[in-house]
Amino acid sequence: MNLEASIHDFEFLTPAWAGGATPETSAEVRAATIRGQLRQWLRLLYPGEDADNTIFGCIAGEGRNAQAASSKVLIQLEKPVQTSVNKNLTSYLGARDDREALQDPESYFLWPLRTQTRGVLVPGTASEFTVKIRWYPLPNSQRDTLEPRLNAAVSAFSLLGCLGTRATRGYGAVWEKGKTFADANELRASLSFLPDTISVRLLASGFDDGPKALAAAARWMRSFRVGSADYGTTTAEAVNDHDVADPAQGVRLNASLHRHALGIPLTQRFRRNNETTVVQSKYRYDNGWNDRYPSPLRFKVIRMSGRLHLLVVLLRD
Repeated sequence: MNLEASIHDFEFLTPAWAGGATPETSAEVRAATIRGQLRQWLRLLYPGEDADNTIFGCIAGEGRNAQAASSKVLIQLEKPVQTSVNKNLTSYLGARDDREALQDPESYFLWPLRTQTRGVLVPGTASEFTVKIRWYPLPNSQRDTLEPRLNAAVSAFSLLGCLGTRATRGYGAVWEKGKTFADANELRASLSFLPDTISVRLLASGFDDGPKALAAAARWMRSFRVGSADYGTTTAEAVNDHDVADPAQGVRLNASLHRHALGIPLTQRFRRNNETTVVQSKYRYDNGWNDRYPSPLRFKVIRMSGRLHLLVVLLRD
């Protein structure tokens, strides 16, 4: 059966820690990964419509009552990409040792790599890949409804998507090969299809390469998260969130917490004289406890005006 297909050529603008079966030694892009990304964007773009299950299929019900709905599209990698290049934090940053690596702004985003070695796809021709999307035969009325939704998900993936470990921090930024924007107005027009639950801001000026853009993003994010003057200039909101967890302050009910928007760290350290107290980040509110929050804030590197620029994407449901 010859199914018509749409073909999409992508490249990476930033290093992609896209681990496959052996993430410690290699990185790769797989069709299943692309399908998962498109599912996510369908849920974000069309909340409550079940568009991802309608297009890609699902299993509904349990036991003997379970029913399977087949996928209406086939996702293929016409030009797959894979590498055996692997690095840890020190080797990736080209530092002499761990101490020097931790002085680099990017280390703030790549903290897990100080103890891990991961496969990484480095931007360039060796990290380009092609996705082919084929529709199975459908009634025209159904195809006319579903195809625009999937096309919108592909556009969102291309404009705002990232793949792999630390994807929310801008690593693995995918981009339609050869695409660029002349200015911010053209970029704004291209994002007009997004719902109100997704906000996008142009954060900083142009950069020569992806790592420089990510270093700028790390500096920006750290400036909002630093809760102690021992680690730089802090904000009133960050100090408040830091103090709420301080065991010496006592329990503060109904405290206003701000850093959830950026993700709360797993632990916080409080220093007094020569003693350091480590506290798990669970903050009390009303009659319960807040555990660690995943950040709805994401970074994306894009190409505009011949340079790379940095976007902040806020999924504010």
